[in-house]
Amino acid sequence: MNVGAHGDSYKTTGIVYGRELLREIAPQRIAVDAGSWEGLIESFSVEKRLLLTHTDFGSFLEKTGNKGYMSPLRAEYLKLWDCVEIGRRLARSGTLIEQPRGSILAGVTPEELEENTSERDWGNGFMSRWCIQFAQRERSIALPGGQRSSLREWLIDRLAEIADLPATPC
Repeated sequence: MNVGAHGDSYKTTGIVYGRELLREIAPQRIAVDAGSWEGLIESFSVEKRLLLTHTDFGSFLEKTGNKGYMSPLRAEYLKLWDCVEIGRRLARSGTLIEQPRGSILAGVTPEELEENTSERDWGNGFMSRWCIQFAQRERSIALPGGQRSSLREWLIDRLAEIADLPATPC
């Protein structure tokens, strides 16, 4: 989770860059933005390992707050991180996905994070599963020898090797 100021910390830029790298390596592992848990289940029924992105995670947190229609979604996300089976049952059919693996890239401002999370979120495990980094704009980025393209290629090659590893049980 990238936490930083609007327009100055390049939160969305980092998320978009991550998606671009994955698109080159394993495009089938990028989740289509789903507006509901049912939509996510449908995505995971096609591919069990997916990357979800939220460039405006403050909006997600607001919609999934304690009183929101989508409030159960936070608890369901815990299942994705823990590789616990997910699914839904309909009157005559159902979908069950065993050992799904969901990763999320998200961007949010400190104010939105504070306003839309509760002490319970931090204590029940929802927020403890995030790797939170505070994004701050750097006015100049100096790469040794100007090797930006070769570093990108190295990263793509390394991520492709990892993506090709067989899935292991959770």
